[in-house]
Amino acid sequence: MEMEAGRQSEVTCVDFWANEFGMRVRIALRELGVAFEYVEEDLRVRERSDLVRRMNPVLRMVPILIHQGRPVCGSVNIVEYIDEVWGEETRLLPANPVDRADARFWADFVDHKVFGAQVRFLESKGEEKDELVEQLKRLEEVLGDKGFFSGHEFGFLDIVTIPFSSMFHGYEQLGRFHLDVECPKLTQWAKRCKQRESVFTCFEQVSVMKINYDQTGVGVTMNPGINAGGHLPEVDPGGGDDGDAACKKHIGVVSESPVSTLGAAYLASPFIA
Repeated sequence: MEMEAGRQSEVTCVDFWANEFGMRVRIALRELGVAFEYVEEDLRVRERSDLVRRMNPVLRMVPILIHQGRPVCGSVNIVEYIDEVWGEETRLLPANPVDRADARFWADFVDHKVFGAQVRFLESKGEEKDELVEQLKRLEEVLGDKGFFSGHEFGFLDIVTIPFSSMFHGYEQLGRFHLDVECPKLTQWAKRCKQRESVFTCFEQVSVMKINYDQTGVGVTMNPGINAGGHLPEVDPGGGDDGDAACKKHIGVVSESPVSTLGAAYLASPFIA
């Protein structure tokens, strides 16, 4: 069925529902009004699907955008592709070449500096919070007093960055700090972004995100308000401690496994980009 899915639709997005990198692709497609088929790639298992092995045989990573049978890989690369193909009336990247180069620079900063600091923060159980806060403050300086990174219009760098705000509450829980105090402008920016239907649709799939830890390491648990973006069929989304325990049973903890179920969405999994 998965192999057929890529053929049945002109545009197909292959991803894992909680993957921050893949959220970029789904947000970009919805921003430009592109109809697409979503195919869930379960990162809770080690073996990649036939579809992923066929469409991204070198890296075997998600997300993958399949357009007219041809794959495009790498989340930032995909967002740029979406802008080039469907950005007729609304453009995601700035029109000015210098502004485009600047946006790409900061997108790379998010992928390497912010995500890298997030990995170390989670692995240290919140001890390495200073580096994470420092990188977020640098982003806030770029944002300044603007409504969005490029000014008044939601665009490329907002799309690249906003998925990481799904972890803001988790940052505060684990690091014992208040992000609205440390980075008030960035916090308000995230709230503005989440008012957009394209962003809200992705974020409502993850209704509550928490970071817990046990004897084996940091774990990401949640009550999954999941819809068409994917599902965890055996998880009781009942809320409270019981809901967390049920989710943790299936989602797992971030430990020595390179693909620790949901941990793949947040740590340096070899299967996301």
